[in-house]
Amino acid sequence: MHKQIKQWLVIFGGFGAVIFGANAIARDDQFAVQGGFERFRWQEFDNGARLLEESGTLLAIGATWNNFRRSDPGTLYNLNGRRYLGQVNYDGQACTLSGSCVPSKTRTNYDGLQGEGLAGYHFGDQFGFDLLAGVGGDIWLREIKDTATASGGIENYLILYTKLGAGLSINNEQSAYRFHLGIKYPFFTYEHADGVDGGVDLSPGKRMSGFAKFDAEFGAKNQTHFGLTIYYDSYRFSTSPREPATIGGIPALVWQPESHMDIIGVQLAYYVF
Repeated sequence: MHKQIKQWLVIFGGFGAVIFGANAIARDDQFAVQGGFERFRWQEFDNGARLLEESGTLLAIGATWNNFRRSDPGTLYNLNGRRYLGQVNYDGQACTLSGSCVPSKTRTNYDGLQGEGLAGYHFGDQFGFDLLAGVGGDIWLREIKDTATASGGIENYLILYTKLGAGLSINNEQSAYRFHLGIKYPFFTYEHADGVDGGVDLSPGKRMSGFAKFDAEFGAKNQTHFGLTIYYDSYRFSTSPREPATIGGIPALVWQPESHMDIIGVQLAYYVF
């Protein structure tokens, strides 16, 4: 897990160096550290019937380096990353190999790291229209706790995705406001689940989802100031292909059900420059 995280940090660093180059630093560039909370929900379905729901609050910390404060026509970029973690409620079911299921409640730990790079164009001046596109990666660990009658499990996910979005921005010397929204598509999905003998590798199905973000900055650009971000993010995964495995030596087919992730977050930002 840690090795994968280091690999993707190198990849995203290289992406930034190639795309933006040595001349990226300009008067509109800014760097901020962020921290806040996210309302998290994970759901799994079988033919439209919900199998389980996990919900709760996660802590999120991150950073962004962008030139969204520009007030003239030109290219845009944003490199950002976030760490999110916490424990949420699990409300689902525990099933036997025969398919007999009973309701089950427990807790689930999440620990993830997300990074992405966006590039685009700002049309207009202080009030303008933005077009954005980019790629990102998301790695997280999902640890379902044991109950008195059922065993939990650990799942590791690696998701690579593309984004396409648009929005409006108002930028001046003393404040800035932006609203972007768009679509997101996971072009690569990987999951390793340890709930079977030796673990099993799965590939959750790929579906389009949406995102939206509102940013407000309070203070002069090129100086330290504060900001506020409110955002929505999501994933949609269809049922994965079934993979052969054994559970306690008994042959079985395992898969990841249709899964939805939805996040609503609020973060405070401190702009260093």
